[in-house]
Amino acid sequence: MKTLSLDTALAACSVAIADGDKILAREWIDLPRGHAERLFDLIGAVEAAAGLTAKQMDRMAVTVGPGTFTGLRVGLAAAKGLALAVGCPLIGLSTLHTVALGARQEMAGKGGLLTVAFDARRDEVYHQTFDHTLTPLTDPVIARRAEAARDILSLAKEKDAPLTWLGTGAPILMPLLDGLGEISQSANQPDAGCLALFANHLEDVAPYPAEPLYLRAPDAKLPKTRLFKT
Repeated sequence: MKTLSLDTALAACSVAIADGDKILAREWIDLPRGHAERLFDLIGAVEAAAGLTAKQMDRMAVTVGPGTFTGLRVGLAAAKGLALAVGCPLIGLSTLHTVALGARQEMAGKGGLLTVAFDARRDEVYHQTFDHTLTPLTDPVIARRAEAARDILSLAKEKDAPLTWLGTGAPILMPLLDGLGEISQSANQPDAGCLALFANHLEDVAPYPAEPLYLRAPDAKLPKTRLFKT
């Protein structure tokens, strides 16, 4: 099983090709903006390094959010176009879950729970909690910091398990729980390599649609009254 995966949802841009359990090629750069200008260069570099083209893929995979509006649209549009051209399934995975996958070895060694949290600004965070196998225990949500801290603490007490934090929201939430848990040293941004390996081992792709995951309503609002009369 060969998968081409890509991520442009947050403050990085990454592309990877994996065959079974092996990552054949991977490109990852810090990139807060400008994903559209760099994405296809990275795809070309990964294809050249792997000695494969998109036409030879069995699957495609892409992160679907939460993330920046523009970044999400860039990645989803590119992935849908490639999958349509190749005629292969397209798998979508949340950025929270994709970041969690990067801590697989760490969590296998220590057990407990892993909470991935991103700073969503406006006193809010995106967050999701996983068990040590990285199976989701909660849905991805956006919440006020105090509410998120309360829910995460309640789950940790219910499971009676040590807590590991990952993501840019971790330093924001930990003080609200008196420093409960420890911060993982794994990457805070999604890695297309982890996403490709995950996609390769899915038996059923139906639960992973490639549709944008917007947890916050758009800032732009339609006017309540018509601006022009016809």
